[in-house]
Amino acid sequence: MNSTVIKSLLFGFFPLLAFVVVEAYYGLEIGLYVAGALSLAELIRSYVQEKKFNTFLLVDFTLILIFGLLSLSYENPLFFKLKPAVMQFIILGFLVIIIVKPQILTSYYNRFGFNIETDKIDLMKPMLRQFSVLFLFHTLLIVYAAFYMSKASWVFISGPLFYILIGCLFLWNIYGKRVKELYWKIIYSNDEWLPIIDSDGNILYSAPRKVAHRNSKYLHPTVHIIFTKGKQIYLQKRGTDKLIFPSLWDSSVGGHVSFGETIEDALKKECSEELNISSFEFKFIKSFHISDSKQSELVYFFHGKATCEIRPNKNEVADGRYFTKSEITEMDPAEFTPHLLNDELHEIYRLTKQ
Repeated sequence: MNSTVIKSLLFGFFPLLAFVVVEAYYGLEIGLYVAGALSLAELIRSYVQEKKFNTFLLVDFTLILIFGLLSLSYENPLFFKLKPAVMQFIILGFLVIIIVKPQILTSYYNRFGFNIETDKIDLMKPMLRQFSVLFLFHTLLIVYAAFYMSKASWVFISGPLFYILIGCLFLWNIYGKRVKELYWKIIYSNDEWLPIIDSDGNILYSAPRKVAHRNSKYLHPTVHIIFTKGKQIYLQKRGTDKLIFPSLWDSSVGGHVSFGETIEDALKKECSEELNISSFEFKFIKSFHISDSKQSELVYFFHGKATCEIRPNKNEVADGRYFTKSEITEMDPAEFTPHLLNDELHEIYRLTKQ
């Protein structure tokens, strides 16, 4: 959220506070006049300072004028008390448009104080969604306070509470990951810890394996390798106890990269654990993403040639053997993991000239 918006909302709160104070001593009409005068004065001050009208202050003054006239006409301060909710609802609308259809407002961002470059919107969407939820919650709270709570409560909710919520949101974004990690270390002290990464493989923080396998937002790295002997392709059969793709044929070896571990070390570790291979040649082929409702992985895929005997560890895999291409194509595709068919085998066929 741009600081211009926050400052404009802050200045927009002063007329509301003045209204409550003046209205308590001099009545509704004088309170509305004072609120309108303060809003107009702030609008003029911003124009003199910036040589243009501040859009948010202009909208704020217009709403004060409209809702003030309604309150005077019906002799009821309720209309004026709903003004900040309407203002925030307008801002909420802009946030939703930016999230859903950012291209609509590309040429108007500076005018409305957001200063967002189009190519950076995707990076900002998580924060914008958080602000949208905050604005929606606070707007509904203002409406409730206007109808059912005291003037003092309405003033607190319309002004100070908003900035308290904004502060809490910023603190959560700064320190939230550390709080999560501390909580996870207490609850999952004996679990394997995985690096949580961005789409380019940069490490953001770490999380327990049990957490990373419950939510697809926790992208983490894995290693896959397929061993070949001539034109034969070695595949492993996943155990029946696996949470993901049990009993399906998969790449020769696959496993997670632990936090603090390199990709190469993870590959060697997994090959030793699953196939008892201590010596092999390998070459990086490509990386790709696989994702489902439970997990999201950035896979580092390798082609390998074993220089020693392959002996599957029955505690890690259900079975393993060499296949020819014709054997694989004659089998039911449902017997293989989707990523093996979609992302890996055609690369192996290419490398082995099949």
